[in-house]
Amino acid sequence: MSTDKLNEPHRALSTSARLTLTSLSLAASVALCLAWLNQSRDSIDESSAKSPPALKRNIPTKPMWSPDGVEAFSLTERSGQTVTNKDLLGRPWVVSFVFTRCAGPCPLITGQFRAMQDALFPEDGTDPGFRLVTVSVDPKHDTAEVLGKYADLFKADPKYWLFLTGDQQKIYHMIQHSFQMPVEEKLGKEREPGFEVLHTGNVLLVDAAGRVQEKFAVIHFNAVSDAEVVRLRRTLKKIQSEAKSAASSGE
Repeated sequence: MSTDKLNEPHRALSTSARLTLTSLSLAASVALCLAWLNQSRDSIDESSAKSPPALKRNIPTKPMWSPDGVEAFSLTERSGQTVTNKDLLGRPWVVSFVFTRCAGPCPLITGQFRAMQDALFPEDGTDPGFRLVTVSVDPKHDTAEVLGKYADLFKADPKYWLFLTGDQQKIYHMIQHSFQMPVEEKLGKEREPGFEVLHTGNVLLVDAAGRVQEKFAVIHFNAVSDAEVVRLRRTLKKIQSEAKSAASSGE
């Protein structure tokens, strides 16, 4: 299992106060996130952003994902439609793990997906060549209806950006085993409003055959990593370019 650091909750407020603030601030958080995206979208210089230097030590640089691909799953999309792993074959997809009442980094993660939609999805609504997939880590709360409202806040494309919910045990197994990422529901005294689930802020790229290929740490210590965002966009642009070349050559 990955050793990615989990986002630890702050405990400065009482439980009742945090519950009130959480319920009142979701829309405000989303609005602030989108305002930040509009202000900063053009500030990321893709020609000059540099990735961190590679470590020169003899250690693995990424988890060993199964060559057999993501395990079989059957989840419910915000539209109410069932989506399985087979439905996603044939196109690469980028997946994130969030929950709608999250008071941590989730709005930033989803905001980055919105930015990718704005930057990389064709304006005419045609297939962008990849899918965005958001999986809830709080599925008992995040019903299809709840996810639908959350997706609407980010103006998510209903066809090429999927929001999935389902059985929590199966979702957690998929995240921990197929994606090698941490996820944990907090219980008892450790459970606080807005921090019900500890989870990774990484997003992962899955290829057209359903195999996990790469991890992108777009959120680092509850802040957006511009270098990782640039690296992810470059990867997706390369995928789009290769798909166009294949189509034009008739492959």
